[in-house]
Formats: sequence, C-alpha cells, structure tokens
Amino acid sequence: MKKNKLGIYVHVPFCVRKCLYCDFCSGTDLNSDLVTDYFRALREEIILNNHVAKDYVVDSIFIGGGTPSAVGSHHIQELLTDLNKWFEIDGNCESTIEVNPGTVDVQKASTYISSGLNRMSVGVQSLNEKHLKRIGRIHDTKDVVRTLSDIHQAGFLNVSVDLMFNLPEQSLEDVMTDIDLIERLNVNHISYYSLKVEENTPFHAMLKNNQIQLATDEQERAIYHEIIEKLDNIGFKQYEISNFAIPGYESRHNMKYWSRDAYLGLGLSAHSFIDQQRFSNTVYLKAYIHNLLDKRLSRSAVETIQGKDVIWEFLILGLRKTKGVDISEFKTIAGNHYYAYRQILDNLETNGLIAFDETSFRLTKLGMDLSNTVFVELLI
Repeated sequence: MKKNKLGIYVHVPFCVRKCLYCDFCSGTDLNSDLVTDYFRALREEIILNNHVAKDYVVDSIFIGGGTPSAVGSHHIQELLTDLNKWFEIDGNCESTIEVNPGTVDVQKASTYISSGLNRMSVGVQSLNEKHLKRIGRIHDTKDVVRTLSDIHQAGFLNVSVDLMFNLPEQSLEDVMTDIDLIERLNVNHISYYSLKVEENTPFHAMLKNNQIQLATDEQERAIYHEIIEKLDNIGFKQYEISNFAIPGYESRHNMKYWSRDAYLGLGLSAHSFIDQQRFSNTVYLKAYIHNLLDKRLSRSAVETIQGKDVIWEFLILGLRKTKGVDISEFKTIAGNHYYAYRQILDNLETNGLIAFDETSFRLTKLGMDLSNTVFVELLI
C-alpha cells in the first residue's frame, strides 16, 4: 500500500544571543552537556514515534530554532542519521536547516550536505547595520555576504533568506535597498515578515515606554505592497502572504502547514498535525529532556480537529496561499455546510475581499490587508 507523505520539523532551541523581538522557545545556554542531553532526548523522541513512522514516507525535513547552526555540526549529523534509521525518507526529500550569518562556514555547510541536507534558510532580517544593531542581531552585512558565499561554495543550490520590515525607524528606501542587495546574492526564496511586537519581549517594553516607534498600519501596508511589486519585478513570485520564490523553489515544508498536510514536530515546544489531531511538546527544557531520557513522550496538549473547525482551518490556511482555495475540494470538505459558507464568501466578494474564478477563490489585495477580518467572518 502506498504510504502518505509526512513533513518533520525538528526544533533546536539554542541561540548565541536572543534577539530583542524574539518570543520563540529558545535560550542562550550553549553548555555542551546540556546540548548533548538535548540531542539524546531528540533521539529518544524519534524512536518513540516509530508508530508514526510505519505509516508515512517523509518528503520534507525542516530543522529550525533557535539557531540550529549554533550547535556543533556533529549533532545535526547524528540527528539526520537517526531520522534516516527510524523513518523512511523519500529520495527527493526537501531537507532544510535554519542558520544565522556568522554561525556557518564552508566546512560546516559541507558537513550539512554530506549529512543529507539540501536547502538552507538564512536569518538575514536586514542588510542595514543600524537596523541589525537595533533589533539585537549578532551579525553585520559582511557576515551575510560571507555566509551566503560559503553556503554556495559548499554546494547548496536551494537557499532561502528571512527578511523583516516595519522595523523601528526603517524607511521604505531602507527596505528597497535590502532587496537590491539580496538580489545580488544568488538566493531563490525569500520569507518577508512584518515585525510583530510580542508580549514578554524587550521590544514590547521598549514600545510601551516610547523608546521605539513603529510605522502606522497604513504605512506598514504601503511598504508591504511595494515589497510585493519589487520582488515580482526581479522574479520572486508571491505564493503565500509572507513568502516569495523563484518559480520551482517554493518551500515544500511550509506548504504542508497551509495545506493541512501531515507533519510531525520533534523537540522542545514543537507542534504536530496528524490524523486530524494537533498536539505539541512541553515548552520546559528540563522537563522535555527528563521525560524523554526516561523514555516518555513530553506532550503538553492534544486537540482533535472536527466539525466546522476542520472547514475553518481549511479556509484560513488555504486563503494564505496566493493560488487560493479549490472550490471542488472546498465542497468536499464543507459537505452540508457548503451553502452557509458560500453565502459568507459571496458577501466577502461583494466587499472586495475575495475574488472567484471558475475553479477557485482567493484573497484580493484588500483581502490580504484585512485577512484577519476575513478569517473572523468565516468563523461560524
């Protein structure tokens, strides 16, 4: 019997330094014993998920963080060996690792390739020295150029970068300059995120105390549309609200999230979606390590998605993609509820938030700006 496809996300929660805007589950304790124990726990979690492994073939792996490149490459090498031992890995598997500029060189990148990785995602965020310092990054523009050169020299052909806009005091000209510089550095995928200031981050306190200022909503949206246009002009086609790619280099792993395909999360705080169940691991590092070294999974929450929640998820995730939602597939998912949702969708179309063609519907330019409003309207 043909096996279904599975994505695997592995969380590596170690960083050289925590950025001022970051609320991810990560820390800066790079003690070698702690890191070793963490990867020992990951191995146990891989083994304990053998019941999942037997039903799937893995066609995407994403090692994220944190900063996975902050730990020794031998840990990543052993992790991938364990995944290949306990899971069936597709011969065409997209295998990505996140790195930060200055934490990877030719030798480390070459080790990643020999371990089976074939895609790298580089946390650039900005190419402006002032903005990099302001948001607490440890690298500078020279580090970005050097790291991307080393990655290419090692043999990586599929390279993505993360960029940010709506940074404090960042102008439209600054953003356009970032794109001009990135265009010269031979990447084929860009994730472009607007800064969201989260609670319990230094930036939240700084914003509250008027130490930093952000653009207005109108200014932020205007810059976003300029980004879309400029990236399109240099060959990067938008395929999701925050993601752009040279055609053929869209992220297979990220598409799983937006298409409600199965994925297994391994590591601290990692989330999974399998057989209409969403579940996640504990966010407490010591508990995660202790439980798994005691050969017990370290889950903190399990939720079965059913009824109208399935329909809502299908819609809001599908509408993040620029190709939108397939009408025939939506009819199958919605069943008897189709006409109730169709009435809402027709109203959204009348208000200019959604556009239909013969086979699908998608967010308009205005709909992307007001996507949260659209998603709330669809919650019935």
